[in-house]
Amino acid sequence: MQGTTSIYIPTATGFRVYLNQSGITPSLANSRGWHVNWQAVPVNMTEPQLCSGRTTAGSTGWIQYGTDGVYVNVDTTRCDGTSPPTKRYFTSLGGSSNHWTTSGVTSIYSPTESGFRVYVRKTGITPQQANLWNWHVNWAATAAAQGGGPEMCTGASSPGSGWVQNQTDSIYLDVSTTVCGRTVTPLYFTTLGANTSHWTALGVTSIYSATATGFRVYLKQSGITPALATQRGYFVNWAAYP
Repeated sequence: MQGTTSIYIPTATGFRVYLNQSGITPSLANSRGWHVNWQAVPVNMTEPQLCSGRTTAGSTGWIQYGTDGVYVNVDTTRCDGTSPPTKRYFTSLGGSSNHWTTSGVTSIYSPTESGFRVYVRKTGITPQQANLWNWHVNWAATAAAQGGGPEMCTGASSPGSGWVQNQTDSIYLDVSTTVCGRTVTPLYFTTLGANTSHWTALGVTSIYSATATGFRVYLKQSGITPALATQRGYFVNWAAYP
């Protein structure tokens, strides 16, 4: 599935998402219990537990990557911090057109205290076209690990650990959130971290079997196996609200 992290028509009272999957219909989506978890935070928020921002629509610094990709280095220097790796980054893709068929924006590369990189994949995309469509990155930065309180709780799975083969070209991971001490199932949000190659992966932002103590994610990528996920250091950044 593609599209659920591509934000359309944001206003003070709502937004739209499109889902791209072969054969999907509204009745089928509802029979499967599909629903959207959402969180709204102020733009350019700077608090000890949460800092937010976005690149500029129409003039984001996209750079060409191959023939079907672009990337951008996102600057988060205005957020307070000490030394890496004390941040978890969570992202979505904004724009006016065509971003619902992309992949990659929730795969975080090279995270530091001062920023991170994301790659976005779409056939034939160029920086010029991305900016004509007003593509931009919405982002939130949280502490690397905080839990046990009544507010937001964050963490990450161990790099390269716990992945299980599902079917050909797919693996899954059961993520424990017991550190949060929740008794009621929260809303979970995720991004994918790794050393390499994760921008073409799909699925990690789709939450399965959510409980107060954890959830499952499935990851789809050509040729992926638990051994390859271990080699690449795949892991899941997660945040639980409230």
